[in-house]
Amino acid sequence: MTDTQHINPRSKQREAATGGFILGVWLAGISLLSYEADLAGRQLGMIANILNLAGWVVITYIFSKRMASSYGDAGFSFNQCMGFILLMMLFAGFLHGGAQWALYIHDPEYFKTLINTALSEAGISEIKGDEMVRATEMMANPFVMIVSGIMTTLIYGGLTGLLISAFVKRPPVQKQQ
Repeated sequence: MTDTQHINPRSKQREAATGGFILGVWLAGISLLSYEADLAGRQLGMIANILNLAGWVVITYIFSKRMASSYGDAGFSFNQCMGFILLMMLFAGFLHGGAQWALYIHDPEYFKTLINTALSEAGISEIKGDEMVRATEMMANPFVMIVSGIMTTLIYGGLTGLLISAFVKRPPVQKQQ
């Protein structure tokens, strides 16, 4: 029996869920920090982005390293690490999307401002009237917000996961006879 057969698949899911929960709470906290800073008239965008990236990388690295160590002598391949990170991102994205929806319920005007800012930065003129109502209603749907949170974390987590997986992967230990 090899070391790989001793690894319980549920422990991988549990570790991914734990890491995803912590990352999701971190992302929700950064969103809340940005929201409160905007209300206070302070632009903490750059600081929030740095905190977001640092927390994202550190939390993902720590949980990936823990998962890699649980594989023991069997090693932990790049693909296994990417799979683990993407699984972790599913859990984090669900929480992050849910937190965004809760923030929308709390302050819908804030989201209208965010939508207009994003559109103007993309070169699209500000939308008005019925178009704005339809766009806001579509974005206010909890399903859309949660799926958006999941997709965002999968993309962002996948990109950072490429780098993290390169550092976390380890080849199997060759037994000397």
